[in-house]
Amino acid sequence: QIRTRQTLCRCGRSSNKPFCDCTHRHIHFKAQYKI
Repeated sequence: QIRTRQTLCRCGRSSNKPFCDCTHRHIHFKAQYKI
């Protein structure tokens, strides 16, 4: 069985919404809290 991990975008700037494409690293996004 193969499992894949997917991360949802929380910064709102991903070009692959609703999934994260690591844009948050370039815009220096910091979440106010961890989920």
